[in-house]
Amino acid sequence: MGRKMKIPEVTVEPEEALGLIELMVAVFTIAYVLSGLFHHFRKDLKWAVTYGLNLIEAGLWAAVFSVLAIWGAAVPELLFSKYIFTPEVEGKKWPQLLFEVVLQAAANGAVSQVVVDLAKKVPVPDLGEDKKALSASTGGVIFGFLQLSRQNAWKAKIAGLDKLLDASFMMGLPVPFIKLLGFLEGGLPETAATAAN
Repeated sequence: MGRKMKIPEVTVEPEEALGLIELMVAVFTIAYVLSGLFHHFRKDLKWAVTYGLNLIEAGLWAAVFSVLAIWGAAVPELLFSKYIFTPEVEGKKWPQLLFEVVLQAAANGAVSQVVVDLAKKVPVPDLGEDKKALSASTGGVIFGFLQLSRQNAWKAKIAGLDKLLDASFMMGLPVPFIKLLGFLEGGLPETAATAAN
C-alpha cells in the first residue's frame, strides 16, 4: 500500500514533437474532410436518385405520348387526301399547295391538343416526388417527330411545296422582286430543287 508507482520519464525531441503535431493535424483534417464528403455524398446521392427517378418518369411520359401520337397522327392523314386542290405538284402554283399544308397543320394542331388532354388523364406517377415540370410531360420532340413521320401525304405536300417555293422565292423574297433590284443579273443560283430538274 505504501508503494509509489514510478512514472517513466519520456523525453521528446523538438523535431519529434513537431512530427506528432503534424500527424495529429493531418488526422483531424482528413477526418473533417471525410465527414464533409460523407454529408455531401448523402445529399448528392439523394439528388442522383431523384434525378434518376425523374428520367424514368420522363420515359413513361414519352411512352404515353408515343402511343397516342401513333394513334392520333392517322386522323389528319385520313381527313385529307394526298392532294385536295392540286393532284400533282408540277405546273401548280405554290399558294394552293401552301393552303393544303396549312390546313393539315391546323388539323395536326387540333389532334395534338386532344392528345395532350388525353395524356394528362393518364396517371403517370411523380417518381422523383419533386413535382418537377418535365418537358416530356407535354409531348416534346418525340411526339412531334412521330406525328410527322406517320403522315406520308403531308410530308409529300411539304416536299412539293419546298420545290415550288425554291422556284419562286430566294431568301424569302419573290424572285421577280430580287431581279427588279438587280441582284440576279445572270439568273437564279442553283439550289437543291433547281439542280434536280
